[in-house]
Amino acid sequence: MDLSIGMPALKVQNASGDGYTWHRGFFCIRSVLIQNGVPIDSNLDQVGKNASFLWESLIEEVCDPVIVNPLVCIQN
Repeated sequence: MDLSIGMPALKVQNASGDGYTWHRGFFCIRSVLIQNGVPIDSNLDQVGKNASFLWESLIEEVCDPVIVNPLVCIQN
C-alpha cells in the first residue's frame, strides 16, 4: 500500500483491467462503491440517510486528520 495517499483508501481495478486506482477519503470511497453497485444506504428512509450523511461528515472532519497525519509521519 502506498502510504503517501493517506487513509482510508480503497484500491479499485481499472475498467480495462490493466491497473488500479486508489480512492482516498470516506466520501470518495462511498461514491466509488455506489458507482460499482454496492447498495450503500439503499434501505434507509430520508431521515436515516440524513443521519448517515451527518455521521459521515463528522468522521471526515474529525477522524481523517487523526488517521492520515500519523501515517504520513511514519512514512517519512
